[in-house]
Amino acid sequence: MKKLQCYGSAALGLCVAYLLTACAGGPLSPLEPIPGAGPGGKPMPTSTDIAAGLPATPSTQLVYPVTRRVHVSDVYNGSQVEDPYRWLEDLDSPATREWVMAQNKVSQPRLEAIPHRAWVKQRLTQLWNYERFDVPVKEGGRYFFLHNDGKQNQSALLVADKLDSPGRVLFDPNTVREDATVALSDFTPSPKGDVVAYALSDGGTDWQIWRFRQVRDGVDTADTLRLTKFWGVSWARDGSGVYYSRYPALPNGRGDDAGRPAVYFHKIGDPQESDRLIYAVTDHPTRVPSARVTEDGHYLVITLFDGYDRNGVSLLDLRQPGMKATPLFSAWDALYTFIGANGDHLYFHTTKDAPLRRVIDVDARKPASTDWPTVVPEDTTALEEASYVGGRIVAKYVHDAHSVA
Repeated sequence: MKKLQCYGSAALGLCVAYLLTACAGGPLSPLEPIPGAGPGGKPMPTSTDIAAGLPATPSTQLVYPVTRRVHVSDVYNGSQVEDPYRWLEDLDSPATREWVMAQNKVSQPRLEAIPHRAWVKQRLTQLWNYERFDVPVKEGGRYFFLHNDGKQNQSALLVADKLDSPGRVLFDPNTVREDATVALSDFTPSPKGDVVAYALSDGGTDWQIWRFRQVRDGVDTADTLRLTKFWGVSWARDGSGVYYSRYPALPNGRGDDAGRPAVYFHKIGDPQESDRLIYAVTDHPTRVPSARVTEDGHYLVITLFDGYDRNGVSLLDLRQPGMKATPLFSAWDALYTFIGANGDHLYFHTTKDAPLRRVIDVDARKPASTDWPTVVPEDTTALEEASYVGGRIVAKYVHDAHSVA
């Protein structure tokens, strides 16, 4: 035991010495093998080595790149929270790229030395390379769906005039760039099914660029929406444009992650700079609005996000030009998720007075009322999701760690 403690102290001392030397910018001495854990200091495989199939070989001390700490902090609920590694959130900065390269220089040789690596890759390829279809979206008598032949890096967007038709490719993100790192992250067909708004994500970033493609000929319009992520777009029911949440721009033209988005309306054919401001939060620093149009086009349901346990909802009557949004749920006492509407009756999946969740019917003509009829009552199992489809509510529960619809 004393010998192990001695080795552990020595290893810790080496790590500290190397880190201090690296931080000071001094030269590092050559790395020496660490004594093994077996008799006489012979190498023995660790549990990780055994699991990965690595042989018992002398290992050298791993020296990880020193990660710079910066003095950055935010105040949340009166408490100051340090964020010393925020500089790593700038994925395109030279410093972040150098840090990633240095990390890979340490990890890649170790990973590539695993004997079973090739077998694992082959087995995963067998399991993942199969043809896949997503659930189609129907608009304007057409069916829009994602398809992957099993070997494509990114799924392609197809459109079909009939449900039993194989469809035709409307947009294939694999052709955008040779390395296929541009993904189709979202799409929303117009109510007439003649135009599709689709979003591209470059290299796994959350930021999206929205474009609009005509279904008849597969040609994009001149419209482009930037400074967006997460919240999607919602079409006006006459197909004239979309409602979307837009972040403020930094001086370099990129989106400001620290800024708060506002809801805008983009009219097809107009430049994004001309988009009309619909709704902005002016009384709170962290609440984020997103908007969805009801199927009949009468209302714009504006959901305010600020965490995952409660939210707010406002309502805008689109039949009344110039009207301002009216608060619908403003107490921030529960979660209210809009799932659909039937005329003036809006259906919400909520935790209000129901920890396991229920579905309520809210009369849009009486936004101040709190007397909401329950459509789907709270049960003994959690109501995980609810959808309003064809005049019916489809409920999905979680029971004993599996879903039940």
